[in-house]
Amino acid sequence: MFIFYDFETSSRSLMGQILSYAFVVVDEHYAIQDQLVGTIALNRTQLPEVGAILINRICLSAHQTHSLSEKDAAAQIYNFLDTWTTQTVCTLVGYNSNQFDLSFLRNLLIRYGYNPYYYGRLKNKDLLHYSRHMALQYPDQFRWESSENRQGDSYWMFTLESMAMRYGIISDKQAHDALADVRVCLDLIIALEAEFPSNTLGAFQPFNSHGSTVGQLVQSRVFSQPPTLYSDDVFYLVAMDRRAALLVRLDQYCELESVGSGLSNSVYYRNPNKHYAQLKPIESVPDRYQNDYLSIQKNSVIQSLSIDTYLASLNNDWDIEHQIYAMGFERIPQLHQLIQRLDNDPSKHTALVQELMHQPNEKDRYLIRLFNRYCLNYMKDVPDNYFERYIVPRYVTGEYERNSDEFQSFDSQYSDLLKKLELKSIDDANILNDLKGYYDAFKARYPYASQTTTK
Repeated sequence: MFIFYDFETSSRSLMGQILSYAFVVVDEHYAIQDQLVGTIALNRTQLPEVGAILINRICLSAHQTHSLSEKDAAAQIYNFLDTWTTQTVCTLVGYNSNQFDLSFLRNLLIRYGYNPYYYGRLKNKDLLHYSRHMALQYPDQFRWESSENRQGDSYWMFTLESMAMRYGIISDKQAHDALADVRVCLDLIIALEAEFPSNTLGAFQPFNSHGSTVGQLVQSRVFSQPPTLYSDDVFYLVAMDRRAALLVRLDQYCELESVGSGLSNSVYYRNPNKHYAQLKPIESVPDRYQNDYLSIQKNSVIQSLSIDTYLASLNNDWDIEHQIYAMGFERIPQLHQLIQRLDNDPSKHTALVQELMHQPNEKDRYLIRLFNRYCLNYMKDVPDNYFERYIVPRYVTGEYERNSDEFQSFDSQYSDLLKKLELKSIDDANILNDLKGYYDAFKARYPYASQTTTK
């Protein structure tokens, strides 16, 4: 069974929240068997991004009134997926979902103590990867389309909207709606399989090493800048296990003097569960890469790399919600039990946390952090200083964000909101005024979220 799915969210950051969801279960012929569709109310510590609300055309006051709590939605989604994965192995399918929707789904479930892996019975594939694979495998037959970014650089288009237009599925811009996007994905895979019948989604392997071994040169086809379609680039396979592969691209190779010194810029990390890569072994070293190949073989830093040492070298201090897997599988049911015990007796919060703080390791600290965030959103009479400890790094300093360059504070979002209101767009006015009411209430509830008193 395939389960096609899509989310609309309050932010692109994993600190944000799913606003609406759609899951559609289909058989191998894409005949619909079941579906689950719904909306999720924002938790009381969530501030949605202005752009996300505009794109999704959400009137927040109505949304908050008629939506499930995140806690109830997590239980509903978990039970829906559990019902189907109990019957048979299922594959989640979305568009650009491995980089976006899949992480939001796992965060949603783990926040409430539900294991999102279903004991290996829930696989995942990305329709974006499948589309790109068809383009690279059948370049003469594929329907190409290019575009330009703000800098005027051209690139090959693979958005869901552009793909759907090329295959006659939609004729105009697509509204951002989870269920509508799922239906477009279903129509798209049917169209692609009709055009490329020898390559079905079920048989598609997004990551294939074709028998490559560590220390070998491999070739991987990658997209080029238009009008050139692609190039076959050469990589050195540094390390590989069931979790990932590490590669050095020879035409970008530079000497590494230590682990961590330019490592992330020189070494490609490919996770079979998230990335697309087709690696084909090369029998002989191309003449133009002879020197680089010999240099890599002699480079002690590269030769000492493993998946574990590479991941350790990243030395990230990201918030747990940007690396929620780091808490460990064994603590997921423990979090669920803690939540249940707190719901049964809210007065036990301090005692429950103290239980966890006896010689805690890093994973225990992650568990405590997720548990405390549940308390912030669902407990009554939470001391205000508890909220301040969360709100300030989240919306003022940006300490919780993985990428500081993409952080938008409460004040910057509020300023953007006011500027958009000044434009007096009739189409957006109701949505923006409603959102302003939410922002004003948020600021009144958490005055430390803002560094200005101006309204």
